[in-house]
Amino acid sequence: MGMSPVMYSDGRVHRKPCIAFYCLDADLVPFGEKPLPSVLSDSSGDIPCDVREDYIQLGYCRNCRGLQNGCSVGQYGVQLSGSIGFFVRRKYSSHTPQLPYDGFLTAAHVALEDDILKKMKGTKFKNCYHGLHLIVHPSLEDSGTNNVIGEVEDSFFGNHEEVGIDAAFVKTYKNEGNGKQIINGLPLHILPILYISSLSFEVDPDMEYEVIGHGRTSGTTTGILKETFMSFRKSFPERAGIYLVLDNCFTIYRIRIEPKEFFEPGDSGSAVYVVEADNTQHPLGLAFGVLGEHKITFASPVKKITDILNLSVVQPAQPMNIP
Repeated sequence: MGMSPVMYSDGRVHRKPCIAFYCLDADLVPFGEKPLPSVLSDSSGDIPCDVREDYIQLGYCRNCRGLQNGCSVGQYGVQLSGSIGFFVRRKYSSHTPQLPYDGFLTAAHVALEDDILKKMKGTKFKNCYHGLHLIVHPSLEDSGTNNVIGEVEDSFFGNHEEVGIDAAFVKTYKNEGNGKQIINGLPLHILPILYISSLSFEVDPDMEYEVIGHGRTSGTTTGILKETFMSFRKSFPERAGIYLVLDNCFTIYRIRIEPKEFFEPGDSGSAVYVVEADNTQHPLGLAFGVLGEHKITFASPVKKITDILNLSVVQPAQPMNIP
């Protein structure tokens, strides 16, 4: 339980202060107890309450039957976890004339080994590595198993046109289920229901925006996008000596009255959306790291990611089926 500056209803964010109750199932009421309230009253008046079921993901997916924003993913055989970000589709082109690939984005440093990241140095994954790189859901760290759902189709790690990108495109696998063919994790009969999200929203660097994120560790969180473009520089001696330089990234600050941080370890690769006053959500960026004690989250602009990897952001009508 805690104070929150926003309420969630029907998948939308409403700018209304409230008392938030966090639970896994609001219908499970112990014998003799009352259901969670929708309003609390005191001498100053009524205070609205927001009951949030499955709001906090406890580190990883439990009995998960579909891929969703914030689901736990990792490399095959590696004790490391990250998050599923935006669902994407590879566009038609002279280089990809076959049926468009469907899959999702996560952070490059979640999906790829350190020695591969060192070789990339601002180039695409396919330009420097041709081996198979499998992705599992949930991660091995979270589940103790290697449930393969796809492979890294392409990635970019470094600066592109002076903008920092830490992103990997994971193509989900074909499968057979109940006599129906599955294409890249999506049943054929729901493919037409996928729609391409517009990436036309332009961020004004002098404005502040409310944003919402979906991460493996922190669950769904709200924050503030401000000081829009900032550079990220950090060495990782524990990760093969990688020295990461990512320029002009989005920076997101925690809303102080929120009960948890916007970004936690394991949230790398999570999707961040801008929330407008009418509650319209626009894809913004892919979160990949946080600045120490200041708790400033860094995110790569999704428009730059989709441009360089030849992708479109898509929204499935239901969670993507797990092969």
